[in-house]
Amino acid sequence: MQYRFVRVVAFIERTGNALGTLAFTWATVILLGGYPTVLREDKDFWYLTTIVFLEAVRMFSRKNRLDYQLFFHTKDTPKMQLYGIRIMDSLLQREVTRNRILSKLNASVETMTHLMRMLDWTSTEDTTIRLFAAKVIAELAKSLRVVTIPGTMQLISSLLDANSEPEIKNALLDADDDDQEKQVTVLTNTQQQGNDYIVDADDYPREKQDPPPRARDTSNLLETQARSDQQVGNNDQNFCFLKCRKWFSRLRSSTPEKPLLDHDHLPLPALGMSILHSLAYDYDNCREISRATGLIQKIIGYTSYKNDWTPNEVEQKILMESSLKLLRRLSNTSGEIGITLRHRMSEHPFLLRNLAEILNDSSSSEEVRKLVAGIIRNLAIDTSASLEIGRIEGVNIRLMDAFLSRDAPSSTSFDQFLQKVAGQALAILTMESVDNCAYILTGPRNVVEELTSPIYRGKHKYVAARLLQNLLLHIQLEFSESDLRKLCEALDKVLKNIIDPGADEAELEVLIGLSSQICRVIPGDFARVLETRHHKEKFVKRLVNALNANTNPAVHCPGVRRVIIEQAISLMKYNSHYAIVFNQYNMMKALSMVEQTPSRVERYKIYLGDVGFMEHKEPLSNLVAEANELMRRQWLRGISMME
Repeated sequence: MQYRFVRVVAFIERTGNALGTLAFTWATVILLGGYPTVLREDKDFWYLTTIVFLEAVRMFSRKNRLDYQLFFHTKDTPKMQLYGIRIMDSLLQREVTRNRILSKLNASVETMTHLMRMLDWTSTEDTTIRLFAAKVIAELAKSLRVVTIPGTMQLISSLLDANSEPEIKNALLDADDDDQEKQVTVLTNTQQQGNDYIVDADDYPREKQDPPPRARDTSNLLETQARSDQQVGNNDQNFCFLKCRKWFSRLRSSTPEKPLLDHDHLPLPALGMSILHSLAYDYDNCREISRATGLIQKIIGYTSYKNDWTPNEVEQKILMESSLKLLRRLSNTSGEIGITLRHRMSEHPFLLRNLAEILNDSSSSEEVRKLVAGIIRNLAIDTSASLEIGRIEGVNIRLMDAFLSRDAPSSTSFDQFLQKVAGQALAILTMESVDNCAYILTGPRNVVEELTSPIYRGKHKYVAARLLQNLLLHIQLEFSESDLRKLCEALDKVLKNIIDPGADEAELEVLIGLSSQICRVIPGDFARVLETRHHKEKFVKRLVNALNANTNPAVHCPGVRRVIIEQAISLMKYNSHYAIVFNQYNMMKALSMVEQTPSRVERYKIYLGDVGFMEHKEPLSNLVAEANELMRRQWLRGISMME
């Protein structure tokens, strides 16, 4: 009796599973083929009802419900897994089902592991499965922790090999003996095993496969899937499926074609870089990216402006833009991991050259130039990289053209963003490099005149102010009459913004830094503008109050106290009378507070995260001592005059 009951239960499960599989196949062709619009309401409603019922029966068979809802199983045939992952990708594109699918995928380590392993299916017949697996992982990447699935980074890195060319070796280092030995081994073992197997270098037999596809777009990948379906369909068990498919193909001629989404056209390397870009938002994932062997080199390989690994110009642009986006993201990483990533990028022999070629090409889009400027800005934080970038012909000039461009329509926020990033890159390049400042000033532009315009017009005024401050600090300029006039106009605006109580600490650091350099190079004109157009007592009071308010400088304005003290020193050196004014507002007490509250933050000029770069050559304590000495001299002079 028990054996009979077991047989009945097994028969019901097998029957339900078989009917459910047939219904699932029918529904797959209907949904992915775009046929729901041609269904007849009078009859097809009952077909759909039956399908839903059969699928419900199938769900209660001895299979994991989570796998059922994810539409594919690790033990299914590759063909069924392809159907499942394509449906999964389709559901992820819909807002109604997207969040539910994402939550279930993130909750199943087994399913995620299987998805990742699909990226390693490099044979020709599995190319389409690999493509859709990469698309699904791209949707999951922002919430994915690489450390939870061992080997993930290597599998993602393999996507970037899809368009790679055979490595060309140096003639002096080419190991011909090793290659010949490998060929002899393969030939010998092939003759022994027959024509159905080949032997790799490790002498492990594997089934004969076609070589991995070279550069392919998505249309070719889908053709691969169609050929695979036809080969499998030659079996008798798939005869009915092919008959249904032909019938649906005739119906499709009257059905409007649904356009493919943009990401359907992405090649595998672009999908791989999209996955890495999303992963890079997590600091731990950035650590794994930095540890992956050869990954940075692969990414940089796609920045080459002219290459031979794909004849498709559109695909070439997609891959180049994807690599630039990823490099900009990685180069903006904070902490020790960011230092490691930027060092590996700047040490690559071709990256800076490739970036310069993109900037120097007039046909480059503004989006691409914005990405290049962002990468240069981030890499220039390192002093040695900044010097090397400045030596590359045309980089500084092209960045100046982008920052000071007046031809681009200023109404678009995108143009303004490109100008801002280019200006930021120039400001960092000139922060410590006298040579970079000289390259800019020897260019065809009247830099002083053109940089003062954004300052008093309000467009990127803080970026322009920092760049002009660096130029005045490092280079002894010879000013023409027009330069002096423009500089005084900009100074008037700068002083007004400094006195304005609404300016925050970061803005004050830039504005006072520029005013102190102007006061140093043209002290007489500075004093004239200050005393005729502004109230010098208000200005001095603002400086002392700002010094007292910043007893604990933050990383976004590490030099605010330094520039205030430098401004006071410049004024007192020009005219000792300013020491009396500073004394009236208790400047010596404020300087004493600076001595009592030293901060390691003030050692560096700029911070990325919590890591400082470009250490000041002169300690802040030396500036405090110099300011105190100037005020003490004036105080003693005043006492002697009273006697």
